[in-house]
Amino acid sequence: MQKFFAKITVFLLILVYVLNLTIQTSIAAVPTIIVYEGRLLDSSNSPIATSHSIRFSLWTSADWVAGDTTAGGAVNTGAANYGGWYEVQTVTPNSNGTFSVNLGSSTSLPSIDFTNHKYLQVEVKAAADADTAYQLMDPSGDSGVDTDDRKQLGTMLYAYVADIAEGASTETFVLDEDNTIETAATGTIKLQFGTTLNKYLEYDYDNSYFDFNGNLNVQGNITVSGLVDGVDVSALGQQTASNTFTLDSDDTGGNVDLIFGTTVAEYIRHDGTLFHLSDDIRIPTDKKIELRDSAIYINSSADGQLDIDADTEVEITAPTVDLNGDLDVSGTINGTTISTTALDFQGNATIGTNADTLAIETSDWDISTTGAITGISLDADGTGNSITNIENGDIKAGAGIEFSKLASRVKKYFVTMNDLTILKDGTNNNATVYTDSETGADPHQYYEIESGQNTLQDLDLKIKVKLPEDFVDFSSTNDLSFYYKNTGTDATDSKLDILVEDDDGDDAFTAADGQGLFNTSWTEYTDEFDGGSFNPAAGEYIYITIKGYASKSGSTQQSAYAGELVLTYYGR
Repeated sequence: MQKFFAKITVFLLILVYVLNLTIQTSIAAVPTIIVYEGRLLDSSNSPIATSHSIRFSLWTSADWVAGDTTAGGAVNTGAANYGGWYEVQTVTPNSNGTFSVNLGSSTSLPSIDFTNHKYLQVEVKAAADADTAYQLMDPSGDSGVDTDDRKQLGTMLYAYVADIAEGASTETFVLDEDNTIETAATGTIKLQFGTTLNKYLEYDYDNSYFDFNGNLNVQGNITVSGLVDGVDVSALGQQTASNTFTLDSDDTGGNVDLIFGTTVAEYIRHDGTLFHLSDDIRIPTDKKIELRDSAIYINSSADGQLDIDADTEVEITAPTVDLNGDLDVSGTINGTTISTTALDFQGNATIGTNADTLAIETSDWDISTTGAITGISLDADGTGNSITNIENGDIKAGAGIEFSKLASRVKKYFVTMNDLTILKDGTNNNATVYTDSETGADPHQYYEIESGQNTLQDLDLKIKVKLPEDFVDFSSTNDLSFYYKNTGTDATDSKLDILVEDDDGDDAFTAADGQGLFNTSWTEYTDEFDGGSFNPAAGEYIYITIKGYASKSGSTQQSAYAGELVLTYYGR
């Protein structure tokens, strides 16, 4: 087929209903025609009044290409842009060249799908000519130069589909009447509102439910005969009416959650045994939590503390309070009996009054405070003697109180170097000792051993330390902390050794511990007193010897710095 413009004037393209037919239950079943009226002129603009064949077809593209027709001039129904419909009408225009045809009278029009039926192609030939004589009616009149070779369907045809959708005289509107989705048993059937708006209602065949992609506003009632997210809402209504609201009414089991907010997502949960709350509980000032014939039980591997922070007071009316852990008190305890293994008072603690004392029953003791404690009635050994002698947060043995009744706890002793002796071992002792301190963040006080000799020289700093009276034993881990640093490149320029002995000369360390210490930054050396015979007692002396080595490297004198000493021990 040649692609050029043959003059044709189209008056209008309208859509009408065939009124004497009954409208069926879907778009495809509605009997319709398109009345196409036009005027046929030759190249001289003279009317054509002889018999002509006009071929109409629907396409998805406005551009005609050679592959859209076969070599014999027929419509290529296998072409990529073919819309699936064509028909041929033979007309004899009147003396003015005017004609009218009913599209769809020869070949039924398909269900209108504006994806596949967007453009109408019109071709004309003399009725007696072969199909290869068809001439394309080019709307732009440019003899086929551009790609605008077919006429886009107008709004009247769109209005037809809209009118059908209103269902003017039908009770049922069917999508997928040909059962494409049902036959394939997969996919969705969609009713879309607006191209740009793109809101839709669709049925998801795979999941067997309807899907809205926008919000749903229901101004009337909703009656549900099934489940909503697995919940029988009809049962919920019955429960509300009977003042009972049940979660997991089918007893599925596991965690049963009442969740507050999608984003907040805080919950009350019952795991089949206990209730769990995902956040804190705040009780109004005029309200209270009342436990009757019950108890507060705390059992947590991460944090087994009961923290009470009240503006006024916490009132416990039970005759006896049993604690299996520590009791930390920042206020006053009055008038009850405490059975516990440890008391920790953060501040001054007044325990009862003369008329109303606090009885504490235990066999081992660990009572500590940062202030003063008064009024404790201790019944550890049956004497009922009170503890009144408090110093630096520790409890000293009062009248009639055996010191051994006080339980030990981990303490630290910061060794002062006032009682220090500088010794020479008789070989390579050409060195000097200075004492100084730093300023700024984390400053250290230290002794500096320095030498101007090319070989290592050493001096001993011997410190005599009396163990505290409350000393029980060393802690078995990190008994000693020693802070030190060096200058130079390595231990051939400077280094430190540390030795700890008791009164009997027994070494606190195993062999090689605390030897050859070198680091150019302040470093903490820790070690355990694991020497087999090292076993000092409270009030006895231990002796700490720090041997500092230093030399001259090139023209630079190197130094070893001995800083703070800390002992960690169990004490009462």
